[in-house]
Amino acid sequence: MRNNAKYILIISAILLIYSCATTQPADEKKYDMDDQLELVSDINKYRLISWETVDHQSFVLKTGVSECYLIVLIRPSSLLMSCDSISISSTGSTVKSGFDDVTVVSSGMKESYRIHKIYKLKDSQQTKEIKAQLSGKK
Repeated sequence: MRNNAKYILIISAILLIYSCATTQPADEKKYDMDDQLELVSDINKYRLISWETVDHQSFVLKTGVSECYLIVLIRPSSLLMSCDSISISSTGSTVKSGFDDVTVVSSGMKESYRIHKIYKLKDSQQTKEIKAQLSGKK
C-alpha cells in the first residue's frame, strides 16, 4: 500500500511538471517593439484610468487624456479577449514590468500573469497602429 502512494505521488509530480511545460511562452518576436516604442520599466499606479484589450497577450492602459501604455504579459491569457475586468498589483506607487501582475477576471474565473514589458505610446495614432499590428488588422 505504501508503494502505491509513492507511485501516485511520482505520477502527480510528473503531470504537474508536464502541465507547466505546455504553457505557451510569450511570442518574443511579435512583442519585441524596442525599435518602435519607448520601453519603460514602470508607470505611476495612481493615474490608471481605463484599459482596452489588443490581443490574447497585450492591452493598452490609459493613464491620462493622451497618455497610454502597451502592457505585454509574460504569456497569452485565455481570458483576456473576453474579460470583464482586470486588476494590477503594484509595488508601492508604481507598476513595474517583470515584477507586478495583472489579474484577468472573466465570468467568475481569474488568472494572473506577470507583466513582461511596458511600452509608452506617443499618441492616439501610434496606439491605433500598434493595435492593428498586434491584432493582425492592418
